[in-house]
Amino acid sequence: MNRIKHCLVLSAATLLLQCALIPASTTQVQAQDATAKKRSNVAFKSRKGERAPKNAVGGGRRNNGMCESAVADSIEVKSQTIDKTLVPLLPSSKLGLTASSHPSFMVYVPATSAKALEFTLEDEEGEGIYQAEVNIEKAPGIISFTLPKTEAALEKEKDYRFVVSMICQQAGPKNPFVEGLVRRINLDSALVNQLNKPQSLEQVVLYSQSGYWFEAIENLAALKRSQPNDSEVAAAWENLLASVGLDGIAKAELQN
Repeated sequence: MNRIKHCLVLSAATLLLQCALIPASTTQVQAQDATAKKRSNVAFKSRKGERAPKNAVGGGRRNNGMCESAVADSIEVKSQTIDKTLVPLLPSSKLGLTASSHPSFMVYVPATSAKALEFTLEDEEGEGIYQAEVNIEKAPGIISFTLPKTEAALEKEKDYRFVVSMICQQAGPKNPFVEGLVRRINLDSALVNQLNKPQSLEQVVLYSQSGYWFEAIENLAALKRSQPNDSEVAAAWENLLASVGLDGIAKAELQN
């Protein structure tokens, strides 16, 4: 009888211990989920107090990603939904801030008959200071242009205009192009100590909340390329683009 009582006591104690562990385990999982959701909930915030650009830029010429000859041959050009047009990855103001001397520029390329893209960077006087060309290997997709370290660094507090044009088989004044602005500024001293760690979603959140567009998207793109199957990174990418009205191209493939 004593042995039976002893077994019953042990069983009850084990059951109580297991029950006690369940809430703790559940709480831990919930906390991890909440942390992951916070990291992936990336939303860009423009910096307050930044001056307006000296020279405004327009929307470019989209033509539904069609070269001039293709537009001429088309009976009807469909409405320009964002995934059918050439799109610079920028905030709605078309001005992106960076602390980098040699940033990377991204552009969404729709399905197109064009074979290549031309990237041109101009200073405030409209003088071209860098130009590059890249073949369109696969479209639609997102292509990057990086200002090489061998080129002169961007000067601080100056606005640079960049233009991305489609190179068609036949040159024409109506071939698609888009443009945008980049301004280099100092990195906030408050951010410096928080960024002294390996590339992570936490860094992306800090950059996006502080208004450094180029750092936010460039670091997140690097994470997306290195961790293509990470759902948290994928969600962060979609959230960042959606926060600036680019959700229509958020699932496009990142190239090069």
